Amino acid sequence: MRPCLTAALIGEVLSQFAPTALPAEPLPVAPAPFEEPQEVLVSGQYAAEWPEGRRLVVTIQMVTPDLITLQRHSYSSIPVTFRRVDEDVFRDRQGNSLSLQGPTRLTWTDPTQETSVTFQREAR
Repeated sequence: MRPCLTAALIGEVLSQFAPTALPAEPLPVAPAPFEEPQEVLVSGQYAAEWPEGRRLVVTIQMVTPDLITLQRHSYSSIPVTFRRVDEDVFRDRQGNSLSLQGPTRLTWTDPTQETSVTFQREAR
């Protein structure tokens, strides 16, 4: 028959591994309350026109409230990731931005070439 461990013995063994309690200190600045993003984008196929009139079609997916992917249809490309940098602005690694103007409308801007186009979600 195996020896049975008592609750007191188990507590004594576990207390040797428990971290010592440190006094709690208040934060120097009160944390800002978490706010849900105001704008939510509807995922789907979006279309726009370049300034010279060519049609541009992309698939846009709202992955999380802070992450959008954009994939162009005109050539095979991997989706480009845009991360939230402001309440209604997302930016990719190259500095291009997506500005939400509502749940089915947004503007893509390339600051280096001073180009922007406004996308509207296409009805299925």
